[in-house]
Amino acid sequence: MTRILIDKNGNPVHLQIVRADAVTTMPTAPRSETDPVASAPHRSGVRSVRIETPYGVFHGPSGDLITRQLAEFGAHTRNELAMLLSFVAEGDIVLDVGAHIGTFAIPLARKVGSPGRVFAFEPTPSNHDFLERNVRENRVEGIVHVERLGASDRTETLRALRPASNTSAAFLAESGDGEVVRTVPLDEWWETRGGSHRISVIKVDAEGMDCRVLQGGRGILERDRPVLYFEVNPPALARAGSSVRELEDLLAEHHYHCFVHLGARNSTTDEFRLGRIRRPKELGSFGDVLAFHRESLRYPGYFAGPTVSRWSLRAMRAMSLPRRALRRMRRGLAAR
Repeated sequence: MTRILIDKNGNPVHLQIVRADAVTTMPTAPRSETDPVASAPHRSGVRSVRIETPYGVFHGPSGDLITRQLAEFGAHTRNELAMLLSFVAEGDIVLDVGAHIGTFAIPLARKVGSPGRVFAFEPTPSNHDFLERNVRENRVEGIVHVERLGASDRTETLRALRPASNTSAAFLAESGDGEVVRTVPLDEWWETRGGSHRISVIKVDAEGMDCRVLQGGRGILERDRPVLYFEVNPPALARAGSSVRELEDLLAEHHYHCFVHLGARNSTTDEFRLGRIRRPKELGSFGDVLAFHRESLRYPGYFAGPTVSRWSLRAMRAMSLPRRALRRMRRGLAAR
């Protein structure tokens, strides 16, 4: 089902609601390679690979989790990306906080086109270098503006520390021996940019800083009512000095309703299915939320079903797992 809505400025907003029998594709060249191509070592000392995907060409660190997802699925959290893109229109201004190597910023740039802008925040030097390289390679320099900054609820200097896992994502801490980064509140940063245009979408993937990022953008939330896409990770939120409850209170204060993709985060197609949840706590230990102001013209008004409980959500996502994973789960339960 497809709807065309008009925003408050009189511009058409094209929303494509994807069903299992209607898969969307990006207007780019198809993947020509199934395996990443090795390239020269990155100047940080990390060996990089080059991967062609339906969403663009990406250089990323070899062996990284996100790099492997690009090679296997054609995108990082491909189904979630397709869901977010369906609520983005040409000419939008988008903030991508925690842009990493550009896995969301590049597709967002292609969607907003030359009339739009994507401001990509990436404070860690190694990821920032990859991000700039990918922006140049995909020829979206005039659309994507790379900011070597982090976002928070205040201006401060923090350290970017690597977690003990096989990913290049980093979380910020007040002390340690990691790379030094600077954070700013989004409201303050936007004022320095002029702040005269409406921000349509804010995507946040800040390794636990998500709540603090949104707190630093309260003025934007109140004035522009942007679509929000953010990560809910209770341990990471606690590490950053916030909590899921604090995040829920912030969303309730600004009258936001929460939606999620009901299936797996990654597949080789762009299928997704929206379901409304009462609050981010329903996601349990981890998940991503797409939130709309209750009066937003981009609110998925076609959604008429009941809210999804935590247990229903887990059951739906379990059913979307590959059969091999389901068999492993059954064997594990039988062994108990």
